[in-house]
Amino acid sequence: MEFPEIYHIQGHQNGPTVVILGGTHGDEKNGIAFVERMIHVLGISDAVTRRNDVHGNIFIGIGNPAAVERESRYAQGPLDLNRCFDIDKIMSAPNKEDTLD
Repeated sequence: MEFPEIYHIQGHQNGPTVVILGGTHGDEKNGIAFVERMIHVLGISDAVTRRNDVHGNIFIGIGNPAAVERESRYAQGPLDLNRCFDIDKIMSAPNKEDTLD
């Protein structure tokens, strides 16, 4: 399915913000299928949609489109997004293995 990375559904009044991402790992198909199904069920076709039946904002999309396209856990190299939250790793300067460029 071809679609923008993130859709924004704007509610008709203020309220909570909900973020739904599938495809953080491109080889985990359930989240991708859920996002695709929600886009279909909600009838979303534009990157930004205003809806009268929503309060607040909903952001829904694919969290790692490069990995989804590759059908791989990683977008590039061995960078595992589940392992990027180590405080020492966050506070240190990036090294070649940790970059996606």
